[in-house]
Amino acid sequence: MASLLFKASWKRLLVVAAIVSVLVFAPIAIGVFPIFPAIMIAIPVLAFSLFAFSSTPGPTSRRRIATVLLSTSFAITLADLLARPVLFRLLEDRPTVMFAHTVPQLPMIYRFASNVNFRGTTFGDLAAVSGQKAWRQPRTISFQTDGFGFRNASVPNEKPLDLIVLGDSYGVGDGTSQDKIWPSLLATEQHLAVYNLSMDGASPWQEDVNFLLESRRLKTYERTTLLWVLFTGNDLIDPCYPAFKRESLPWLGPTGELLNEVRSFRYNSPLRRVLLLHGRRDSQRADIIARTLPDGATMLFDRAYADLATLSLDQVQHHTNFENIKETFAALKKLADERKLRVIVVVAPAKEEVYEWIFKQQSTWPATNGASGFALAMEGLSRDFGFQFFDLKAPLIDSARNSFARDGSLLWWRDDTHWNESGHKAVADIIGKLLAAANGPDGGREVRPTAR
Repeated sequence: MASLLFKASWKRLLVVAAIVSVLVFAPIAIGVFPIFPAIMIAIPVLAFSLFAFSSTPGPTSRRRIATVLLSTSFAITLADLLARPVLFRLLEDRPTVMFAHTVPQLPMIYRFASNVNFRGTTFGDLAAVSGQKAWRQPRTISFQTDGFGFRNASVPNEKPLDLIVLGDSYGVGDGTSQDKIWPSLLATEQHLAVYNLSMDGASPWQEDVNFLLESRRLKTYERTTLLWVLFTGNDLIDPCYPAFKRESLPWLGPTGELLNEVRSFRYNSPLRRVLLLHGRRDSQRADIIARTLPDGATMLFDRAYADLATLSLDQVQHHTNFENIKETFAALKKLADERKLRVIVVVAPAKEEVYEWIFKQQSTWPATNGASGFALAMEGLSRDFGFQFFDLKAPLIDSARNSFARDGSLLWWRDDTHWNESGHKAVADIIGKLLAAANGPDGGREVRPTAR
């Protein structure tokens, strides 16, 4: 009898230990709390709870404390799991963030969810980081993706493509409705077959990999143009890796995919995002600069983008990442030559360059609008690899100056680092003329704005 009672007590203890362990470690397992230092708190809680619920009689207060701790842990876990379908979207009001995910086999590369058809209210990335609701510029937008996770209303039909757009968020068209972004305008107004391969947050290397992975399925012909959009604000410092062939990319095996899925599940914890939101904003908020327009409205800028835009040509060429970008140019050249594509490199300026007079609180537009060091460096690389080149800065400053003089309108969202509908229209008009010139009698020549 004693032996049976002993075995029963040990079975009970093991069951209690299993239940208590699950309750204590569940919030960490699903990502509400980071593994460290949360596990250093969880272990003492586990030990105390096991002691409190052991078969040895003890004070009722000890068990009550353990019950409160375990109930709290269970409530946090349940709330996080139930909140995922709803709260995650409420936290990420911008569709480019809501629908982005890593490629399971290649987590360095991102895609949007496939076949998205979203319509809703959003606001700018700078306002999101600032945490100031009064600075938001709300707008209703539509956001669509194709079956491959790129921002296209549909997958291309059998007609060969006239234009492939390769870029980051400036190619995606963050913050602006689907039919108003410049690739869509080129398709409708210039009657071009356009496919957008751009992806939010992509570095030049990631853009090259996107083209490497997707180009085989795209139907092209000898006059198809690959328009590669680079951004002054961060492309110099974005990550690049020495892998430019499909077989040399860091593909994950089954175990790696599983671990990546676990990391993604933990990362998507909505409660953890609530906990981290304030800290993340504090770390980035110092870069957000608020300026007041003549009409009293607030216009936001990014100090980090402004600093990178002021780098000289020499500073860019001696940056630790410049050689990686150069290797990316070489890799893209090889891919384009294999497909017999013409490549045009376009540099998009930062908001802080075009509206420098507002950012620096000057009374008038600057007398000159010379190219940034980054644009000059990209022009040099384009020349070396036989790409055509165009810097959007000068024509966008002209367009911005004219728009502001006419009715005070802007080409950028006031609360965003990206173009608004007027900005996309201006870019579509500029690139439309660029493509027309490239397709003219001298289509092989370098296309670039006149220096000022």
